[in-house]
Amino acid sequence: MNRADLLYSCLRDGSPWTRRDIFEHTGTYFMSNNAAAELRARGLDVRHTKKGRLDVYQLMNAQLSLIEAA
Repeated sequence: MNRADLLYSCLRDGSPWTRRDIFEHTGTYFMSNNAAAELRARGLDVRHTKKGRLDVYQLMNAQLSLIEAA
């Protein structure tokens, strides 16, 4: 799996994920901002926000993305 696929495996549920949660779930460290950019290049709406000092990523319209990926 490449880094974009790893990130998508977390974000596809539509919930917000912190960078730490992403790394714990995938079991590997990667540049999440680059992976998010790759997903955006595929046409997915990946949002990045800050909550305090935490980086948070979320896939918007996750239901639609799941249908399109099938």
